[in-house]
Amino acid sequence: MQKSPSLKKVSHPRYEWRVRWREGDRDCQKYFAAGQKLVAKAFAQSKGIEMGNHGAKHGTISDAERAAIIAFREAVAGMAEPKPTLQDCVSAFLFGIANRLTPVTVANLVEKRIAAAEAKGVHLRTLRDLGGADGTKGRLGAFALVFGKRQAAQVTAEEIEQWVAGHCSTDANRREMMVRLNGLFAYGVKRGFLRENPVRRLELPRPNAARAHILTVKQVRALLAHCPSEVLPAVVVQLFGGLRRAEAERLDWHDIDFDSGTLKATQHKGAGGRRERSRFVPILPVLRAWLEPFRKLSGPVFPVTGKGVRMGCASPQLYRKGFAKAREAAKIEGWDENTLRHTFGSYRVASINDLERVRVEMGHSSSRTTSEHYVNAVRAAEAAAFWGIFPDSGKPQTVRSAARVRAKSA
Repeated sequence: MQKSPSLKKVSHPRYEWRVRWREGDRDCQKYFAAGQKLVAKAFAQSKGIEMGNHGAKHGTISDAERAAIIAFREAVAGMAEPKPTLQDCVSAFLFGIANRLTPVTVANLVEKRIAAAEAKGVHLRTLRDLGGADGTKGRLGAFALVFGKRQAAQVTAEEIEQWVAGHCSTDANRREMMVRLNGLFAYGVKRGFLRENPVRRLELPRPNAARAHILTVKQVRALLAHCPSEVLPAVVVQLFGGLRRAEAERLDWHDIDFDSGTLKATQHKGAGGRRERSRFVPILPVLRAWLEPFRKLSGPVFPVTGKGVRMGCASPQLYRKGFAKAREAAKIEGWDENTLRHTFGSYRVASINDLERVRVEMGHSSSRTTSEHYVNAVRAAEAAAFWGIFPDSGKPQTVRSAARVRAKSA
């Protein structure tokens, strides 16, 4: 009985690996350069199949193998010369498996995924969502706490679906978790750790199409009345300008052109903001009235850091702290990051009844988004009251004067 081909590391000035086998009464060998162990191993395996050591002992083959041979012949029948041989296909397959499936645990795959996202310049909020501040508390971190020691290639779609159902309490959370896990396993396939992405076999929960949360006129008055002066400009550009919170954080006073009556909002999409989109938002009379007392030539509209290496830079921490106090004092419950922007959209649609215009002002890619969230959200009378919330207007809806706020801060 013939022996299987042998793979051995050798001392040679040009080669590192050698495969030896016997054909009839001849000893044969083939050498491979340094770093080609996987290639050499694939060659030895394919040579073993050729010699009959993989399921074709004693000159017999199974019905499944015979069917595979017939399928191969039919597949190459119409190909141009030179046609690939069955040995070519087997060798390519074995080489691909050996080269592609590198064992990696779920914990290691999560580490690599987060490191790759960080290297691409993904926003800090996304990194924290993936792995938390220390890489163990985000969505992928939570997954790794349960599956971390498992080989990533062994985790099944059924296990993922069951874990997500037990870990996430809402459809929105389940959907976001599935999106993150899909990115994790897709990264594993791309980097050669996995043959397939198990999450692709699962159905994502449908996104929640519930209407966006908005503030009442009474809540708006109370919120503005309790906003600290350093936070107020950032609040009103979202509330009366429709900016996203992240856009307000990037907004500089030189982007606000009081003469032309527009401000430039910048939206970043993709890792590192590689897709930057800008739009010009009208400075409506109520927005101008609230911004004028704080008007500057340049500098962040957001509150700024007063010390350290980031002195003078926009400070999300100071904004969150001041804004949280204002919300608590105004007794506003139920919130998301863009509630102020949603409030703008709802009252703007009710005021002008022009979806296309509101779509452009808010930077929506489709008017469908505008119509789904903001049509018939408030009455026209409520919209009129909202757009009449001026500082020191002398009307019943008057809130604390922006001028007095500014004087107090000085």
